[in-house]
Amino acid sequence: MRKNERKDKYVFSLLTKRFEVYQEANTICEKLKKVVHDKTDEHFSVLREAREWYSKNHLYFTPKTRNEFNRLINNDVQFYGVQLEDYFLTCNDQGRESEESKKRHTDLMLSWDNIMKNAQRNIESDLDFYYEKIK
Repeated sequence: MRKNERKDKYVFSLLTKRFEVYQEANTICEKLKKVVHDKTDEHFSVLREAREWYSKNHLYFTPKTRNEFNRLINNDVQFYGVQLEDYFLTCNDQGRESEESKKRHTDLMLSWDNIMKNAQRNIESDLDFYYEKIK
């Protein structure tokens, strides 16, 4: 087998695995969305599953998607409930128009957007990029 053929075979195998991993990542994002407001053990069970999966597969991601997915599971989903409660407490103490309430609302919305849209958009964008490579 010639060097170019081996290289093509390797690239094809890598792309195939990446497509598989990105599909699984998308599924995990959907699971995380469903438990973001959950205060039961299922919330922590899904987070644990996501972390275990991530530790086995994160090297297939681009650096940007790796960072976004890591933020999703280790910050946004894990602490969203705390951020929400903190926002409401700040509003009660200082009023909704206070600078602190506005800052906490902005932080809360950034986490919400990452949970609901941004992580999956990065996954889709990466997949589109890889798909274009094989055309």
